[in-house]
Amino acid sequence: MSSALPTSGIRLEIPARVDYVAVARLVVGAVASSDTDLSEARLEDLKLAVTEACTNAVQAQASVTQEYRVVVDCAFTPDAIVVDVADQAGGFDPGDADDSVLIDDRKIANEGGWGIPLIKTLSDEAEFMAKNSGTTVRLIFYRAHDT
Repeated sequence: MSSALPTSGIRLEIPARVDYVAVARLVVGAVASSDTDLSEARLEDLKLAVTEACTNAVQAQASVTQEYRVVVDCAFTPDAIVVDVADQAGGFDPGDADDSVLIDDRKIANEGGWGIPLIKTLSDEAEFMAKNSGTTVRLIFYRAHDT
């Protein structure tokens, strides 16, 4: 049995401050929990990935003098939940991200640097779209369907 999902997505704009990251996590978690095809474990993965993406966006915003907001879009497709987290802090090169932090014992003890590797590990797909105006992280979590 499939759940009744929202027909349109949601958009949340938060100040680029760490204390608002929890708001994004709660809102996306509440919306995603309406999908009964998403297991509790996958819901927790989604909330953690959103937290990491929002934290990275907030940290990126700290490097610019103009105060922008972090924009979180959450949408349902027939096969997935898609969450975009966007900042306006200038882009970064996703190829520079160090994924080895999750597999290198020397790096695993370090604080920080876990955001991008965690996002890639937790989500079914993660896309990093960088432009001069900012970065958008797209998180894709596939919905399980009964067969």
